[in-house]
Amino acid sequence: MDNFVFPTISTTPEAITEDDIDEFVRTYSRSNDLRGAIGLYQSMLQEGEDIAALVAARKLSMPALVIGAGGGKFTFTTMRLVK
Repeated sequence: MDNFVFPTISTTPEAITEDDIDEFVRTYSRSNDLRGAIGLYQSMLQEGEDIAALVAARKLSMPALVIGAGGGKFTFTTMRLVK
């Protein structure tokens, strides 16, 4: 994680210390500690059809600034799907 995830998603990679990563690993290594995060993603999947219907119903009524940064064109490509 320290060599891939955090440097990739952070604009200040040095802000995440080895102690921070150790605490992250310790906390999420306990049984059932991912329930909250997993529940979020499960609800997103269940809401997918509702969100797709909202997107299909109308375009955004305001300009949107989309910035990809280190993620490349991921955000841009995703936002292009919002019509």
